[in-house]
Amino acid sequence: MSKTLQGIITTWNPEAERIFGYSAGEVIGKPMSIIFPPDRMGEEADLLSRIGRGENITDYETVRIRKDGSAIDVSVTLSPVLDRLGRVVGASKIAHDITQRTELENGLKQANNRLTATVAELERSNKELDEFAYIASHDLKEPLRGIHNYVSFLQEDFASRLDDDGRNYLDRMQRLAERMTVLIDSLLALSRLGSAPLPMEAVNLDTLVDGVGEDLKSSLAALEVELRRSGHLPVVTANALRLREVFQNLIVNAAKYNDKHQKWVEVGCDSKGNVPVFYVRDNGIGIPPQHYDKVFRIFKRLHEQNKFGGGTGAGLTIVKKIIERHGGRIWLESSEGGGTTFY
Repeated sequence: MSKTLQGIITTWNPEAERIFGYSAGEVIGKPMSIIFPPDRMGEEADLLSRIGRGENITDYETVRIRKDGSAIDVSVTLSPVLDRLGRVVGASKIAHDITQRTELENGLKQANNRLTATVAELERSNKELDEFAYIASHDLKEPLRGIHNYVSFLQEDFASRLDDDGRNYLDRMQRLAERMTVLIDSLLALSRLGSAPLPMEAVNLDTLVDGVGEDLKSSLAALEVELRRSGHLPVVTANALRLREVFQNLIVNAAKYNDKHQKWVEVGCDSKGNVPVFYVRDNGIGIPPQHYDKVFRIFKRLHEQNKFGGGTGAGLTIVKKIIERHGGRIWLESSEGGGTTFY
């Protein structure tokens, strides 16, 4: 469409008829302000003034009114129309209907606001859960220490007055109190992972895994497990203390869950892809596919408490949390009786 510098409509094409609902006969010769909302009337004078100075106006987003009174979001481009002497005598105008785009943008903006609010609520909730776990763990340990101490007093001072069943009950109470203390410590360690700062540094994994192997040397020897290395491990940006905990947990688990005559655990890295993929592989008892997800659940053990060296069932949960806090992920491949590889 086009108009004079006084805002009078001079041309109006079929697409303008479709968008605004007016036929050319209804609007030519009338002021362009018939499609302006009352609160946008000031725009016309400003736009005409800029066109009068020879300015081009591109992608000016605003609102206009259809013949039926409904509002429409438009993107307007205006160009000066010149006479033979080069003087500006009017404006050529192209208006694009952007109502759908605006609705989509508003919908996305609202969804983003809701998502932002949800994330903030989750962060607050997670912080409260971390604080609760810390406080609960700390407070629960106090009465447990009392139970442990009183059982010790009973064993020392009154064991002779008890029969075998009584002494057995005390022993079981002692073991249960000790196990509960370990479970609480594991819960406390997990809660601290969610809130404590995680300073990063360059970590030489060859050196780190060598150190883990040295620390575990006697316990691996006792289990008759050979620790193998496959090639060199790269330097990564990570928290050395936490990453040491990852490898230690995975190696200890691999060593424990093994019933083979010749037992081994292998640590290596595949650096062919965009990011290095580390692995801890063993020739142990393996894990059935239906339990792949369960092994990462806190306090979830797949075997009886007294089998394969006991444990709380928190180690892999902590490993997963550490790796995710580094922006990574952990998964496994296994076959029952044929060993397991954690990646």
